[in-house]
Amino acid sequence: MSAVTASDLTRTCVLSGVSAERWTRLLKLQMAKEPKGDEMDPEESACRSLLELLVSFPSSDLIQKYLETALDSALIPLPVYISTFPHCILSTHELQSRPALWPRLIALALKAHQFYSTESLSPNSSPPVVLYDSKPPAKNAETIESVIKLLQLSYAFPASQAVATASLFEQICQSLTTLLVLLLSAISSPTHARLPPASTASLIQSVTDFAESYPLGDAKLALESWVLSFSLASGAMAYEDNLDEFLGTDIGFGINEPQLNGTDSAPAANDAIDIPVTEEDLVAPATLIQSLLANRATRTHGPHCTPHAVSLLLETYRSTIIPAPARPVNPTPSISPTTAMQTRAPTTIGPTTGGTPVRTPSGTGVPQARTPANSSSLLQSIQSSLGRTPTVPGVNASTPNPHPQVHTPVATLNQTPAGRTPARTPGPSAKHVRTPTAQHREIRKPGQIRAQVFYEKLFVAAITMVAQEVGRTQMRRGDVSDQLGDGNLLQKQLGLAEAFVLGKLPILLRQFRDVASASSSSSKSNQPSLQAALEGALSSIFVSYIHILDSCDPTMKGAHKRRVSIGIDGQPSVDELMANSDDTPAERATEGPATDRLISGFRRKLLMALIEEDLITQRFAKGIIPSGDGGPNSPSKAPDTSRDETDDELHMLDRDDGLILGEGEGKIQKEAHEAGMDLLGYCDRKLSHDAAMDDITAFLMDAANDAGSHAAISTAILKRWRTLVSTSDIGGLNILAKILSEHVAILDILSLHVPIVELVEECLVFLDDYEFDAVGDPQWVLTLLGPIFLFVQLCVYHFGLSNLLLQHDGRKLSVDFLAPKIHVPEMQSFSADEKVVFKGWLEAVFASDSSSEGISDKLLRTTPPKLLLRMGAALFCAAIKTNGTDIEALRSGGVAFFLEPLLNWSLVGVLRGLVEDAFRRGYLATLNFQVIQTLVLDTNCPKPVIQMAGRCLLRLIDDPVLQAALKSTLFDSTSVKQRVNRALGISDGGPVMQVIGPTSLKAMLTQSSQADYTSSLPLSLSGLSSYPTKHVMDSIYATLMSVARAGPYSRSCRYLAISVISLPHPVCARSPALLPYFIHTYLPRLLASLDHVSTSDRSLTINVMAVLVSWSLLVSFRAEKALFDVKGVLDDLEPQRRPVPNLDDMEMDDKSKRRDVSGSEVTSMAKALARKLRISGGASALLYQKVQATPYFASNFPSFSNA
Repeated sequence: MSAVTASDLTRTCVLSGVSAERWTRLLKLQMAKEPKGDEMDPEESACRSLLELLVSFPSSDLIQKYLETALDSALIPLPVYISTFPHCILSTHELQSRPALWPRLIALALKAHQFYSTESLSPNSSPPVVLYDSKPPAKNAETIESVIKLLQLSYAFPASQAVATASLFEQICQSLTTLLVLLLSAISSPTHARLPPASTASLIQSVTDFAESYPLGDAKLALESWVLSFSLASGAMAYEDNLDEFLGTDIGFGINEPQLNGTDSAPAANDAIDIPVTEEDLVAPATLIQSLLANRATRTHGPHCTPHAVSLLLETYRSTIIPAPARPVNPTPSISPTTAMQTRAPTTIGPTTGGTPVRTPSGTGVPQARTPANSSSLLQSIQSSLGRTPTVPGVNASTPNPHPQVHTPVATLNQTPAGRTPARTPGPSAKHVRTPTAQHREIRKPGQIRAQVFYEKLFVAAITMVAQEVGRTQMRRGDVSDQLGDGNLLQKQLGLAEAFVLGKLPILLRQFRDVASASSSSSKSNQPSLQAALEGALSSIFVSYIHILDSCDPTMKGAHKRRVSIGIDGQPSVDELMANSDDTPAERATEGPATDRLISGFRRKLLMALIEEDLITQRFAKGIIPSGDGGPNSPSKAPDTSRDETDDELHMLDRDDGLILGEGEGKIQKEAHEAGMDLLGYCDRKLSHDAAMDDITAFLMDAANDAGSHAAISTAILKRWRTLVSTSDIGGLNILAKILSEHVAILDILSLHVPIVELVEECLVFLDDYEFDAVGDPQWVLTLLGPIFLFVQLCVYHFGLSNLLLQHDGRKLSVDFLAPKIHVPEMQSFSADEKVVFKGWLEAVFASDSSSEGISDKLLRTTPPKLLLRMGAALFCAAIKTNGTDIEALRSGGVAFFLEPLLNWSLVGVLRGLVEDAFRRGYLATLNFQVIQTLVLDTNCPKPVIQMAGRCLLRLIDDPVLQAALKSTLFDSTSVKQRVNRALGISDGGPVMQVIGPTSLKAMLTQSSQADYTSSLPLSLSGLSSYPTKHVMDSIYATLMSVARAGPYSRSCRYLAISVISLPHPVCARSPALLPYFIHTYLPRLLASLDHVSTSDRSLTINVMAVLVSWSLLVSFRAEKALFDVKGVLDDLEPQRRPVPNLDDMEMDDKSKRRDVSGSEVTSMAKALARKLRISGGASALLYQKVQATPYFASNFPSFSNA
């Protein structure tokens, strides 16, 4: 015979009509004998039994009495009851269909707390405990989420019930809201056990979703305030100690949360794997910017491609983590009034009303404290927002309560009409007017904080890149500008990073703002103010990153005096940019007043650009920059807020007060305004056919320094280029190609706003179709076409277009002839007809006697320009072998011919081939050295030629084996190196900007694992695609394994590796994308090799691979969703206000949109991987378990689910 349980006893007593008092005595005896169950305690069993009986006997007063007596005597503890009754309602259809029973059950949960709030006279009496203190903290989080689900269910009543239930609906919603507030206050108590990270994340997201999805009136503000305070103070966003199991970086934004039914819950501690996060480092925003710049020439992945660029911003915003306070000494911290933010400097949460945010800048760099509200004051504010006045007899609100569970009691349910919330219109679609009070006016939404942190990280990464770029410019200006004579030109030209930050990023942020607002599921009133968030971020940056901002401005007095150390990538380190110890007091005294330091040109340009795109207000811009001690906008004085509101609408360019607008800034816009034309029309006129080359050059140089005109001038150049191509105007193309080739800065600006690849494709088609053999004067035509060929060569070299598959109107195009190989082509590689042409050129140009008649028109007509590019190096090498040691014959013959405008556009291959031949021949290459010197030092050798061959030339000059041979030929290494440095823009003996490759990538990952990576930025990613994919993956794997063997590796190292693997990959790229290659090819081979290694090495490798696999797929999946959302939103938005072209006119279906991110649809990759891992044994099975145990992974990739 089975033993009697508490549930059986309760059921028997109810059916037998036993009194409540006798039942309690019997139940106490039974509980003393019945052991605590693994699944359910006796108290919970008895409670469930009573609730089940209530379904069968809804009118029974006896069951009600049983529950009241059990709760009053604590036979059934209040936490047990509060945990049980919501779950019973949610799991029992009969209780769900009888909402009239709900108020009775909710009232029982609130009764004990009511009694304490209204009847207790002792100031030392403790409030009732409403949450478990003897069970895992996650159990309490589940209880609160059950209450939230019950509230969500209650809002669905009126949709299917009669209107007569409106009062019942109001009563249930109000009571459940009170209970929710009570539980939230209790769980945020300082003495409450700390929730597991996964439970914390899930709870925060549940409350956030509930507050955003239902018409709660003023209660919405209070709940959002709780989310913010609890997130900051409970450590939900602090990734320290044993928090690698926390996976909350992606919740709520396209990444499914763990299900509450246990099918996809968080793994046990021993199954958890290391998780990369991006708390304070700059890897994520820096990688975003680097990716856009690296792919700026492609059709679908550059900053000019609105859907792609905005989707990257949206994905980064959604995954932004709010910085957390340092973990207190208390082992179980929660919302503590003394929790302080450990930040680099105070962070302002949006600007205050009327101007400059209220803040106290620390001149000594001492971090300022942020104090979240304590649980008591928080609950009072929530109750006040619900229309209640809490009463706490005998307890001073400002005095900390020493009780074990501190929370302010809720007032009684029997309230007067004046104390109730405004009547709701039944239904989840009801609208309520929020009535903010003075108490809640300063409450910020959690989304507001996330937006500000996103903007702050993005701009810190951006201005740091600008500072590094300006640092390199300063070094080469100080070292070589005097010798080169173009120092003024260097000062005027904007670098690529600065052009992006000032000319393109504001446009993208405006589009991001529109898309983020349109794609949000929340109502407009519930969405964060992105303008306030951006202004708050700028306020923090302008105080906390003064020295980086100073370093962005080459005109700052004393800026050139700072020592700049160089990192592994040849860039000034951020630590050096941040340090101010290099400036002595005497040096700082000579830098001029505070106005000169604080109102730098870069700051003004940045604020102008943001104002132009309506991202910030002019009043904020004037208030953020102090005008000196005691000035009108001094930090010690509040900005003038008495001005009329129409001042905010004044255009920035209409003001000339010198505070924000500097000389030369906005010059093109001013000229267009004075001419009575719009900006695009004015640019079109300045580039017209009648304009002289010098006038066009001067105009483009002015436009390059005017970031506000970059979009319009880029559109005008593209429009002009297409017009010239369509009309076969080689004269106009010649002029425009010369200007763009000589000024790469303008070409870089162009690539930020229009797809350079389309310009190159159209030019290639034009050159291929040009009937060169039918022209009347081939020398004149080739002289005009030469700069066009040189321009296309420069684009292919500068933007790495040789790694792309080009096509135009379905016609495949090749650029191999424009990217000459280093090796000299052998004669057998030429066809018979080509050998005849080769011989004719050798005799005409390099003949040693006077019988040569030079280059004839017939020879030119029979020589396609493509063939001339290919055979140039072979001609010089053959001539050197033929002429022996007669350098003068070479100089007066072929060298002189090739330095003329007719042929000098083909010298790139010539120089590269001569260098390669010199390395092969060694000390015998005497003539090679002399010919190279003659070509490089001649003023007729175009600058783009030196740029494209410069690195080969530097490698030749610095080669230790050839030093003796160079000296024997009187090779002027100094002059040649200076000419090359001038073209490449580097200083003599200074650092050379490295392009990332497998070696530098390995060094970068190693460096990030050894030190605090928050002060560094990744290398330029522009050259990564030019290396074999396997070599890149080998570098990542070898570095991570080496670092993992040495000890725990930093989150920055892991995240950087994941970011590189997950980089968006253009579909037109020749090399395979890293992520598909890693999943489909590299990983299977690696797993197969693990079956033959030691257990420890296999375990370590599995852990490393689990991180890369799970998070690379999740990151790419998140990027897919962001791109999909952005594509949909942009189709519905109104036309943009500015003449910024959206040239991404490719029609892509849903899968094409997703495949465009990483080269293959991520869900398909995950499905294929799961299938491979299941059917394979050994290491594959272990990896499958690890990846499957990653929270959020199986819920987003069902192929990894147990089901």
